[in-house]
Amino acid sequence: MKKIFNTTIFGIVLLAILYVAFLGRTVFNIVERKSLENEYRALANEVSELELNYLSVTEKIDLKFSMTRGFKEINPEYISRNPIGTALLVKNEI
Repeated sequence: MKKIFNTTIFGIVLLAILYVAFLGRTVFNIVERKSLENEYRALANEVSELELNYLSVTEKIDLKFSMTRGFKEINPEYISRNPIGTALLVKNEI
């Protein structure tokens, strides 16, 4: 009878310890998730600001701006094949 009582008490104590451990881990995970959500919001705001900055900068880029930076307009030449398989040089007419 004493052995059954001791086993029951040991089981209850073990289950209580496991309950407290799992409950503590759950609370820790909830707090960590809240922290990560706040960090995500801050990063999302930063990304939005960078996207807005990118859009405002790309609106300023045009042909005149690129010419001042040393870019030149080119006239590309394209090659096409006729059905026999010989290559022809075609000027860009677009």
